[in-house]
Amino acid sequence: MTSVVPEYKDEQICGGGMNRKSFGLLVVSTMLLQFHCLAGNCEEQEASSSIVVNAPPKAVWQALHADRFNNQKRKVVAHNGCDYTFTEVFKKLPLIGETTCTWVEHETPETSIQYHMISSDKLKAFQGCWRLAPANNGQQTILTLSSLTDCGLDIPFHQKMTHCTTLSYINRRLESVKSRVDENRVDVAEQL
Repeated sequence: MTSVVPEYKDEQICGGGMNRKSFGLLVVSTMLLQFHCLAGNCEEQEASSSIVVNAPPKAVWQALHADRFNNQKRKVVAHNGCDYTFTEVFKKLPLIGETTCTWVEHETPETSIQYHMISSDKLKAFQGCWRLAPANNGQQTILTLSSLTDCGLDIPFHQKMTHCTTLSYINRRLESVKSRVDENRVDVAEQL
């Protein structure tokens, strides 16, 4: 049996919002997630990941703080003690495109940052926590980011797709903070 694979131009489909290649990847991803869910792994769950940073919690806290407040896409709209209210437009999110989200973060200095959504034009849930735990007699820090995001779509397997996207975002954020710690350590060493 010979299979004929048609050649597609990179033309827009789905009302102009997605090209054929992206749509094909979405279909394949959905099929893979179906198999995953058939195996009984379909509960809505928090995505979480950790990274070991070779610096004490205070240095990691400073880098995390800088990473949060030096983001040009994110705006602080209110501040009261250890509570901050942020707003951001998230662009190019899988399945939903662009959404505006406002959330509150509560800081416990050098220990944790808990956050929860207060409003969004598309998201149904956005909440989680950053945790810093000293390791190796305080010479290292275990940095953990957990997040539960619900994009509010009523399509099969949207929870698993959202979970995978959230986990990818978490890993990028953790690496960003770790890189910022490393950059700060190099800057301090150069000043000595």
